[in-house]
Amino acid sequence: MKRFINRYFIIFLIYYFYKHYFSLRSLKLRFSKKEVFDKIYKNNFEELKLKGFTKIPNYYSNSLIEKLNCCFKPILDQLDEAILNTKNEQLIFFDDNRKMIKKEFGYSRIYDLEHYFPEFEKIRLDSNILGFANAYYGMKCYSYHALVQKTTPVIGGGQGWHYDDFEPRFKIIIYLKDVEIENGPFSYIEGSNKLTLKKLRKFFKMR
Repeated sequence: MKRFINRYFIIFLIYYFYKHYFSLRSLKLRFSKKEVFDKIYKNNFEELKLKGFTKIPNYYSNSLIEKLNCCFKPILDQLDEAILNTKNEQLIFFDDNRKMIKKEFGYSRIYDLEHYFPEFEKIRLDSNILGFANAYYGMKCYSYHALVQKTTPVIGGGQGWHYDDFEPRFKIIIYLKDVEIENGPFSYIEGSNKLTLKKLRKFFKMR
């Protein structure tokens, strides 16, 4: 049985490196024209490569943060009310699948932000954001989607420690409120961005 798993793990490794480094699509993205980030953020980029994350305080203006808060608060309040009024512990979709609740994970989310706040298109297509992703992966990257999340501090929130999947993934988090440990902040294991054999084995088991 172990030999069988190892055989398929080797096939998975070949597939993984082909898809992300040698396939026609990946080669095309590597040689496409890419957005670049402002050189004043070079130290942030070096920290990102080393630790897997970086923080840029006050990147967005206070007026923009206030505007986002005013825009999203009524919708997030509606989500809170829905959470309180349902006994369902599973996923709940409503309003054209743009809102999602999962009670035990301690968060509520709204997808397709452009539907509520058209100006958010400019934020998620920011050249510095895309430039960081392009430089990190060495290929042209695209913004897949944007969401707003309200977190309720719970033990094991966010499904505990996990990888989303084995695909290249880059996340930008804009905090709309000051965050302390009591708020249930996003948590990340420093250095877990490194591609190791142990990590690839975890990816293999997730498939």
